[in-house]
Amino acid sequence: MRVAAVILAAGESRRMGQPKQAMVFGTSTLLRLAAEAAGDAGCQSVFVVVGAGRDSLASEVFGMDVQVVENPEWRQGMGTSIRCGVEAVAATEHGDQGVLLMVADQPLVDSQALRRLMDAAKTGEHRIVAAEYAGTTGVPAWFARSMFSTLLALSPAKGAQGIIRDPRFNAYSVAIPEAELDIDTPEDYRRALLTLPFAKESVLDGFGKSNLKGKSAGVCGYRHCDRVGGQLGNAS
Repeated sequence: MRVAAVILAAGESRRMGQPKQAMVFGTSTLLRLAAEAAGDAGCQSVFVVVGAGRDSLASEVFGMDVQVVENPEWRQGMGTSIRCGVEAVAATEHGDQGVLLMVADQPLVDSQALRRLMDAAKTGEHRIVAAEYAGTTGVPAWFARSMFSTLLALSPAKGAQGIIRDPRFNAYSVAIPEAELDIDTPEDYRRALLTLPFAKESVLDGFGKSNLKGKSAGVCGYRHCDRVGGQLGNAS
């Protein structure tokens, strides 16, 4: 079964104060992690939908086997990004049997989590297979090709959750507790960094205070720690 991944990365990250998709997590950035997870999970093609910060985000995935799709209407809402991504998938000649909708701010959703979704999709028994976490269902979520027209008809301000929850489509849910951690604010980012090996809570708690801005040695033990420190300071 051919599956295309569409990573929604067009938002402006207002609550973060900077493009969160390009923020460092471990040895990579949030956007690259999402693209790598999709590829490693077996998606034959990966599309990244960009809008705000399009040039910097395109550079984040430079050299990867992904296709960057620009959404000029990103300000109107997530529905426009979903439409752009699904249109790009539908326009290919590969005949993908479904699309895996993802976001770039769930860093714990790795290839193993995505494979659990896709294994359920491969049974051919469902039109939608969605992640279940924290008492809700949402993305990442797989949609059969028969759902493309429904996704394309989304109003600009709507995401896919309304479709997932619509009883007409009888979405199947798979437990993906990794999806519960998403990053919208500086505090979310700090909490996410604490999931990394060698993270030091005492050091992370200091970021954002004037005496520690830009001082990041020893935060996570990864090669990007200097960049992490700067981002935490800038996001405060």
